[in-house]
Amino acid sequence: MSLANGNVTVKFQLSLILSSTVLASAVFAQDVCEDARSIWPDVKDSGSVDVLSSFVATFPECAVYASLAKEKLDQLRTGDERALTDLDEMPSDALSMDDETCLTMASAPLQHEDFLGVEWTDIMVAPALEACERAYSRQANLNPEVRAVYARVLTKAELYDDAVQQALIAANDGSALAMVILSNAYEQGRGIEKDDDQSRAWLEKAAALQFPMAQHNLFFALRDEDADRALSNLKLAAEAGYGNSQFKLGNLYRKGTLVSEDLDEAMFWYDQAIEFSQHTDAMFWAAYILGGDSGSYPLDYERAVSLYERAASTGDKWAQHNLASMYFHGKGAYPNLEKATHYFGLAAEQGHVMAMRKYGRLLHESGDPEAAMYWYQQAAAEGDDVAAKLLAQMLGE
Repeated sequence: MSLANGNVTVKFQLSLILSSTVLASAVFAQDVCEDARSIWPDVKDSGSVDVLSSFVATFPECAVYASLAKEKLDQLRTGDERALTDLDEMPSDALSMDDETCLTMASAPLQHEDFLGVEWTDIMVAPALEACERAYSRQANLNPEVRAVYARVLTKAELYDDAVQQALIAANDGSALAMVILSNAYEQGRGIEKDDDQSRAWLEKAAALQFPMAQHNLFFALRDEDADRALSNLKLAAEAGYGNSQFKLGNLYRKGTLVSEDLDEAMFWYDQAIEFSQHTDAMFWAAYILGGDSGSYPLDYERAVSLYERAASTGDKWAQHNLASMYFHGKGAYPNLEKATHYFGLAAEQGHVMAMRKYGRLLHESGDPEAAMYWYQQAAAEGDDVAAKLLAQMLGE
């Protein structure tokens, strides 16, 4: 928004927002404060107590921007502009405390050497958005990697137009993460018109910067057209410590896809993914191999139980089912019907069909036919023929 007419323009913009009950309700209901974000730069630069006061009154529920406006008001009233001026003059490679908070909460794995990174599914949108918006709002010369993380959080919050805007700036300033975000946006047509050529171009550029996430994504883009180059990128990402690539490479060796089947190599990469990323799926498949379900690999029931327990604790229903089976048969531990029942029950409640039937059977044998019948019915409804026969027996059919 232009300040061609000075503070009058800003006041008019605020009055439009105030007069639109529907718009204001949508903003607050979504808790994203799009309007506050869009006009804040002009409000901050207005230097007007009236404009800033109106902004605070208009957006009381937008904690980040209301707080910044109040700080600016205090500075204007005391004549102290030093704090915001210092932030605006920070070099682009310097990190403020707000930057560090943003990076801690939502940076990508292996994006920044000083931050562990957060998996996409683990980003807590509301606090991350607040942290990154605070960093963005307080600086004119925002660090490109912080801006890229801001774009990542905006994407997670489904604010695609804003995400693309920030990613474009950060990508042109050299952020490989921002390039990946742009590649995904072009591929999906979110926040920008779908364009497969642009998607590939940004992904190639990010991979050329040796960014593991880009190399990982490039594997999937290339595997049907250039398997050797695809595999090379996947290995580079895996060797750099990218957990998803280590897991994928383990899968390729386990299945013999694009490479010769090799369970030793599969276990090596699964172990890497477990050690460096606590990768739940890697825990499952490593336990699967160690438990004797993949052929000739040396058995290690004790470690298989340990890995299944770790995966089961994250809610993985297949790990819960397999762990229950190991406790039931006494593999890696003494037979333990109580634990077997517990884990079959957890898996059954998540819709694992075989677990439903086995849970029902253990309940039946422990003297709870009513609960057993319920789980037999659930499994039979999902097509489990054994459960259907057990149910028929209970009903005398």
